[in-house]
Amino acid sequence: QALKSARFTLVVPNHSCSIYARIWCVYEAYLACSWGKDILTATRTDLAPLYRVRTALIAAVTSALATAWIAAPGACHWLRPAVHAILNWTVAALLFVTVLVQPSPLAAVVNHVGAA
Repeated sequence: QALKSARFTLVVPNHSCSIYARIWCVYEAYLACSWGKDILTATRTDLAPLYRVRTALIAAVTSALATAWIAAPGACHWLRPAVHAILNWTVAALLFVTVLVQPSPLAAVVNHVGAA
């Protein structure tokens, strides 16, 4: 009665088995389909993109802090100016390379800037 009067059917799979392995779910889906109901399937949130953004953000913040520390006047007073310049250019080159090795350089720049 409730299934027949509903506008749509929501199918929620669990982690232990498929919805097609549970005979009652298959029967309810069959009934809903035969009555012309919309069938919606719930899915789990994909966290992989969030992990990639977190990793890129940690790398960008760490690189920015290292660059700021090296480039700050007087921060490395014990380094000779030539070594200081080499470190600055190395950090800049590493940041540039991290942008180039990304699948999309524009997306990497946007991620590093934080505008995404």
